[in-house]
Amino acid sequence: MRLLEEEDVLKKSKKDVKKLIEDIEKLMFNDLIYTNVFYGTTILDKCQSPIEQLYILYLNYYVNSGTDFKINILPQFVINTRGGKYKVDFHVRVSQSFVITNDSGTKYFERSTSLCIECDGHDFHEKTKQQVQKDKQRERDIISNGYTIIRFTGSEIFNLPIKCARETTRILEEMIERKGFKKIDVD
Repeated sequence: MRLLEEEDVLKKSKKDVKKLIEDIEKLMFNDLIYTNVFYGTTILDKCQSPIEQLYILYLNYYVNSGTDFKINILPQFVINTRGGKYKVDFHVRVSQSFVITNDSGTKYFERSTSLCIECDGHDFHEKTKQQVQKDKQRERDIISNGYTIIRFTGSEIFNLPIKCARETTRILEEMIERKGFKKIDVD
C-alpha cells in the first residue's frame, strides 16, 4: 500500500476536503505564531523570504507531529569559518536520548546530528557567474567546518512544501541512525 502524497489527495478531493486542508494549514500557522509570541517575535520574523516562511511552517509542523526526536530549528544561523562568517537559512539539530538501567547502574546516552538547509529563491541565487562562484565557495567553507547542507529551490518549496519537510525529516532520521550513542555523564 502506498501513502498518498498531498498533491494526490488534492487532485481527488472535493471542495470540502480542500477547505479542511486550508483550515489545517491555518492551525499550523497559528500554532507556530502563538508558540513564539512569548519571545517577542515569531520564528517567521527571522526568515528573510516568503519561501523560508513557508518552509519553516511545514517543517515545524511536520517534525513536531509524531517524532520521538528532540528537534531544534534555528533560522538565520551564523557559522564562523576560516573563509568568513556565513548565515544559513536554517540549522536543524536533532537529538535522541535514552537511559539504560541494569545491575551495574543507570547510564544515560544521546546521539545527535545537525543539518543546514538553504532555500534557494531565484531572486537571490545563481543570477550571475560571480554569484554562483561566491555561493559555491561559501558552501565549501561551511562544509569544511563539518556541516552538512541540503538545498531546496524556491519552486520546490512553493509547490510542494510538505514534500520538502518530509524529505528533510527523512534525511535527519537517516543521519541520526548512522550516529552511535554517546554516554552522557549525569551527576
